[in-house]
Amino acid sequence: MSWNSSASAIWPICPPKAPSARPSSACLSVLESARGRGIGTKLFERAAMRSRNTHVSVLYMHCLSRNSTIMHIARKSGIKIEYAYGEADAYLSLAPADQSSIMAEMLQEQAAVFDYAIKRQAHRASQVFQAFMPTADAA
Repeated sequence: MSWNSSASAIWPICPPKAPSARPSSACLSVLESARGRGIGTKLFERAAMRSRNTHVSVLYMHCLSRNSTIMHIARKSGIKIEYAYGEADAYLSLAPADQSSIMAEMLQEQAAVFDYAIKRQAHRASQVFQAFMPTADAA
């Protein structure tokens, strides 16, 4: 997979009020063939929910201001954006975790695992079916 700065941004996750916590980072990138379907927005929402549920209070983003795709996701998410010298810094304050956010994350994770398992089984069944089908050359 190639890195394309027009659809990618680095989202360091910085907990400013938790000095004992170590900062972590995440990267958001969507393959060019999958763009325009809301996948980047869903990835960002998932990163924000996971951050919230792991006691991160601020989500920080840094990218080039001409990165229109990421800037669109940031604006849509209500992030405060600051521009300087062709670059953009954005901050999203996250609410503290509560029972509903933890339950929502858990349910989303379970749905994703189930979806992947179904698709994996369908792919394997297709491979088995293809193995027993005669090829055009053999006919």
